[in-house]
Amino acid sequence: MIQSKDSAVLVKLKQQQTKYKLVYTLPQDIGSASATSLVSVKRFADAVVVERNSVFALSRHFIIRQNDIVEQLQSVGLRTYVQVFSNDFVSPPWDFFSDGTAEINSYVQLINIDGFVTDSPKTVRRYKSLGKDMPSYMKPVVVGCLAQLLKGSLSQPPTLAQMPELNASSVEQPPLFPAMPNIPSKKVQCG
Repeated sequence: MIQSKDSAVLVKLKQQQTKYKLVYTLPQDIGSASATSLVSVKRFADAVVVERNSVFALSRHFIIRQNDIVEQLQSVGLRTYVQVFSNDFVSPPWDFFSDGTAEINSYVQLINIDGFVTDSPKTVRRYKSLGKDMPSYMKPVVVGCLAQLLKGSLSQPPTLAQMPELNASSVEQPPLFPAMPNIPSKKVQCG
């Protein structure tokens, strides 16, 4: 796989008929995608990487809503990977009980993602080893449920605006400049 956030690079590789799968990294904080952007991405990519925060919208570490970006990407045949899952110094949303394995389970069960980009492969291995012996606290989260428990209290997270939509103009980039041949430099003799 070759991953890039630069669509012009992936277009060039596609034109060269590379044998590798091409993976486009979406801009951060995208909640949905227009039909034209999906067509644009599909022309040069086999798969897409989205940020975790583009899948579940968060407010003060509480999940407020689930965006439909993954469903839209998969509807046009793009495999969808979510990044970056990490256990070190990063707190997952409270809804996952600060458990990276529970978080992975929700992305698999609720969102049906095709794969992960992770800094913690041990956590993914632990998730895969559980199989059907999943503890009850690992059930997929009910989106917005934990935040609802705080309704009316002073610690309630603020409401969020909708995340921006991916459009074709933010995907398509001008072609790469042609490579310049390596021209030997002239030697200058000083007297």
